[in-house]
Amino acid sequence: MQDWRNAIFNPPPSASFTYKMGNSTVRLQSRLVVALGIIGGIVVLYLMLQRSSGGMTVAQTVWGKSTQTRCNSSYPLSKPLPGRGGVGSRYRIAVITDLDQASRREASWISLLRHGWLEWHHRHDGRPPAAELTWDEEDVTVKSSLANGGRAMELSELVSFGGHLLSVDDRTGVVYQLTNGKAVPWLILADGDGQVAKGFKGEWMTVKDNHLYVGGLGKEWTTGQ
Repeated sequence: MQDWRNAIFNPPPSASFTYKMGNSTVRLQSRLVVALGIIGGIVVLYLMLQRSSGGMTVAQTVWGKSTQTRCNSSYPLSKPLPGRGGVGSRYRIAVITDLDQASRREASWISLLRHGWLEWHHRHDGRPPAAELTWDEEDVTVKSSLANGGRAMELSELVSFGGHLLSVDDRTGVVYQLTNGKAVPWLILADGDGQVAKGFKGEWMTVKDNHLYVGGLGKEWTTGQ
């Protein structure tokens, strides 16, 4: 037994071992065992890295330090573009309507999306900077068949997050992705503690520290009386 333990824990270099265990013979090649151990460690490390990269990561590049990110911080709808004549900056913007009860169109509900350009003029003649706002000629009609109590698409806010233009319906609690003139449901928010059937009355959205926040008025709905 002593010789057997010494052979295992103090093997000679490049040794090949053969041991009899009952009716079976076990052969151990020291170099092969080491190689298999290294390969196994690499495989385990690879799988761990793959798992950690999954899911939604919204860490942004901060102060020049590159971190893993899936959050597109373009604002409002594009990065700043050169102004006309190469002077100043232009931004692609958009506004959305809350038509309230007038949003219904037969079996669906609509909202109007209007795009435009916000241009910032830098003066070089001593005058203060100036802003110019222009709108596209045609509005985009976005519609949905999701409703609550016969009302829907009362969109209250627009925000750019994760490379998508988002809006929230204050009747159904649905957060839509507005893509190519289509309103694609992305999230459904419930009111209160999230365990009720009533949709969340989302009135505003904002992005802070790469997180999207959707909020309401902060009080119960009241009448004019």
